[in-house]
Amino acid sequence: MMKKQFKTLSITVSVIFVVMVIGAFSANKYYESHLEPEINIEEAKDVTELKQILDKHKGSLLYIDHSSVNCGACFVELKNYVPQLQARYKNKPIKFVYICSESNYPLKTVSNSVLWRRKLAAAKAKGHHYLVSNEFSMKLFNQTVSKNEMPYYPWQFIVDENGKIINRHAIRPSNLPQLYQQLDSLLLTRQKKMI
Repeated sequence: MMKKQFKTLSITVSVIFVVMVIGAFSANKYYESHLEPEINIEEAKDVTELKQILDKHKGSLLYIDHSSVNCGACFVELKNYVPQLQARYKNKPIKFVYICSESNYPLKTVSNSVLWRRKLAAAKAKGHHYLVSNEFSMKLFNQTVSKNEMPYYPWQFIVDENGKIINRHAIRPSNLPQLYQQLDSLLLTRQKKMI
């Protein structure tokens, strides 16, 4: 009798697992199909060093936005301010990179992966988006946050063409006028160096 119950339980658990995997895969594909063509996404949960992401964009000035999948304010900024920011710098020598951390908090109805895609589809923020592990995110804070500052999401920083962090605390997109000044000044300085 016990063997039969164990076998039934094993089959039930296996079926539930398969349904969950298929459901998550289908949800990922659904939200990916709703992403703007200029949104490039990559699940980079195996990334352990910032250099692994920076190497993909070597030779470009990078404005990097570090957020978390469960940060509502992060995705509000992506949706409400980033499109204007990107439009202003469309033909300028700067790339926008978004590093989003998985959440360690239990997400009852949806996986980190699905939630990230769903929020990106709604935000319509172009650029290069990476979903990373929470462990890497904490390591990234250690690299970008000064010792006297408290880390929080979203956190923006700027990296030069050689992969060196040149501004550990860039201005947020929600403060567009000041961010425009910061980026314009940076681009002007770089342009003068090239002349």
